[in-house]
Amino acid sequence: MHNRRHHYVPRFYLAAFQSASDRLHLYHFSSQRAFKDASLRKQCYRHRFYGKSEDIENRLARLEADAASVLRVIRASGQAPAIGTREYATLLTFVALQDLRTPVARQKVKELSAKMDDQVFGTNDPAPESGIERFSPMDDDEALRLHLMVLPQYATTMSDLQLHVAHTSAREKLITSDNPVFKYNSYCRAVQGWGVLGADSPGLQIFLPLGPTDLLLLYDGDVYNLEQEGKRRSRTLGESDVRSLNSLQILNSEHCVFFSEWSDSESIRRLSLLHRPRKQGDAMKVEEVPEAGSTNKSIVHSWEALPDLPFLLPFSRLRWQARKIPPQDRANHYRSGALAARDLLSS
Repeated sequence: MHNRRHHYVPRFYLAAFQSASDRLHLYHFSSQRAFKDASLRKQCYRHRFYGKSEDIENRLARLEADAASVLRVIRASGQAPAIGTREYATLLTFVALQDLRTPVARQKVKELSAKMDDQVFGTNDPAPESGIERFSPMDDDEALRLHLMVLPQYATTMSDLQLHVAHTSAREKLITSDNPVFKYNSYCRAVQGWGVLGADSPGLQIFLPLGPTDLLLLYDGDVYNLEQEGKRRSRTLGESDVRSLNSLQILNSEHCVFFSEWSDSESIRRLSLLHRPRKQGDAMKVEEVPEAGSTNKSIVHSWEALPDLPFLLPFSRLRWQARKIPPQDRANHYRSGALAARDLLSS
């Protein structure tokens, strides 16, 4: 019998946050209620999410099996795999996949295609003889297929990012969500009207909780300095760091967050009331500007808006070379390592 229950956040990942065997606590935003020891297997799935064919689900299952092994080693050792190793490539592919395959990510693709339509065509359909078609409406399956198609290029473009594993011994623990990969760019925080969350963006940061006490950070090593006086900076997350990182999950999630310690439920409720109103319902932006030197041509620019955070994130200390670049110029180039990796893939 084929498996009709397709998970978009895998059970092996959520199991790291379980409160008991095959159970975990969750906080549901629309009802503003915490639920104790909910069924783990019933979280983060949709009926036939990857379509009727089992081929995609089977291939993803093989990747998840490899990723589960890598994450177990990271949590046990407290160390990230070295760049260039098979384990590094597996981890990077898993992070990229997890970022691309949730219903939130799928909806962003659909939202962007609809906005591109409105900007380019307005209310008029393109002439039949033009051979041009509208971008939308795009259905759920088409949006997901588009994201899965770009997965290899996306993971490869991120392959120059450094890895860092941070830990916490704070009373409050890290939480996760139904959309657990959070992207940010502290370096380009002041940049307006331009995308700074792309896989090749300078200053890109990617945060993924690995368990109640472990956090994975992928970051641009040319921009951020995780060393101090020649030594690796402390990898211990304090109480305020944990709350900031938990706030990211609250902002990024679709319906709920998951946690392992029931004693944290009240803190999660307070954080959700404080930060959930900041959640951006219109994250995808489209803008049309005249092409330089032309009176009848324009360029349509699309991007994902940087989340509005009222706090600074841990591990965001800039290198002195990066600090010298004026904020308005920080998004005007791409990471050289990302471009080299991407060109290698396409060659």
